[in-house]
Amino acid sequence: MDGRNGLLLSPHADFLFDRGWITFEDNGALVRSSKIPDEVVAHIGLNLTQGRRCGDFQSEQKQYLEYHRNVVFERSFKASEESLAELMTASFDPSSFEL
Repeated sequence: MDGRNGLLLSPHADFLFDRGWITFEDNGALVRSSKIPDEVVAHIGLNLTQGRRCGDFQSEQKQYLEYHRNVVFERSFKASEESLAELMTASFDPSSFEL
């Protein structure tokens, strides 16, 4: 395992990242998928402004971000009905997390 292959994200941001609905540029800018369902955006409770700076990444992390952008982003998401149901039954309060 490589400790640089991981990001400290809130549960909601991790939900979107794992499904390929968001990713990050090497400079920390948020990239939002055009395929993210409107219902998920409405209920997720995160600021998903395209290009929003979300922090800095170490140079070692950037190879993993490149992989995520090229392989996972906009390709790995589940059916929107399933993802929305999973989001709606999550046991955390979206207002208590920040991306």
